[in-house]
Amino acid sequence: MITNKSKSVKQISQDYYDEFIDNLNLNSLACPNDGCGHHDFVRHGFYERTIKFMDYSIRLRILRVKCKACGSTHAILLDCMVPYSQLSLNIQEIIIACDHIGDFEEYMDSNTDLDESNFYYVKNQYRKHWKQRLLSMGISLADALVEQCFFYFSRQFMQIHCMHNILI
Repeated sequence: MITNKSKSVKQISQDYYDEFIDNLNLNSLACPNDGCGHHDFVRHGFYERTIKFMDYSIRLRILRVKCKACGSTHAILLDCMVPYSQLSLNIQEIIIACDHIGDFEEYMDSNTDLDESNFYYVKNQYRKHWKQRLLSMGISLADALVEQCFFYFSRQFMQIHCMHNILI
């Protein structure tokens, strides 16, 4: 996976993602596959993915690129996306910061795509996979989580699967 550190955007749209992809120089990217690091990619295809934000959900067509040297494929994501999750990074950070389900009910009321199962799933995944990691490195939820997690763990905050991921 290749994750782009994007500037703050009020609302992600397919047009925004497409414009980002059109302006991306694929040869400036290094293959995140262990031992590869080549800079020779071709567009390999797309897949669709739904991403839930605080007040809307969107179905995006995500680009996959293929490294000509090693043959591995990688999705191009924005930093607001957590690999293998439909919930945006922002929603997951809000859920983790909530002490009880009652603290999250206001957000669930404003977005009918969110429910209690999302709350409990994220809380459980955080406790199981991320809480100790952050504590061990002295990282707080108030820190720049994206940059810190890529620096120390080579993956996006709340990315559960141990797949190769780089931040560009």
